[in-house]
Amino acid sequence: MALVNVIYNNDTYELSYEILNQDKKKSLLILHGWGANKELMKQAFSKNLNDFCQIYLDLPGFGNSSAPKSLYSQD
Repeated sequence: MALVNVIYNNDTYELSYEILNQDKKKSLLILHGWGANKELMKQAFSKNLNDFCQIYLDLPGFGNSSAPKSLYSQD
């Protein structure tokens, strides 16, 4: 697992990602749906995509990525 800081609208977000099979020429970026994370996607797809460099990303607010302030509510 690796982390990268992304700045958007003067806010810094920490995004978690993992890269498998970095030596492969073709790459796939695997994004999860609402309520999931990169670990679920790795379990579902990694064994079937050995011919590709696989990039798994936790979207903001999911997995090990930081949550944007806009997802929080006072309610």
